[in-house]
Amino acid sequence: MRQWTDAEKLRQAEIIQRVKPWEKSTGPRTVEGKEKSKMNAYQDGFYSQEGKKEHELVRSFIKIGRILYSKPKKIIIPKEIIKFLVSIKK
Repeated sequence: MRQWTDAEKLRQAEIIQRVKPWEKSTGPRTVEGKEKSKMNAYQDGFYSQEGKKEHELVRSFIKIGRILYSKPKKIIIPKEIIKFLVSIKK
C-alpha cells in the first residue's frame, strides 16, 4: 500500500474541505437502489447465512445447557432444538 507524505496528506485534506463530498452524498434514491443497499450488512458477518446458523447453534447449546444445569428429574429438550441439531450438516 502506498504511503502518503505529510505534504500530500495536508494537500488532500485541503481539497476535501474545499469540495465537501459529504454534502453531495445522497445515498440510494430509487427503490431498487434502496433494496440493494439495505442488504449490504447481510453479505458478511453476523447476518450472513453462516453467521445465522452459528448463532442458532450457539443459542441451542445455551438452551440445552440451561436445561441440563437446572437438573430436572426428566430431561426434556425442546423439539425445535432437536430438529435444528439434526438439520446441521458438517
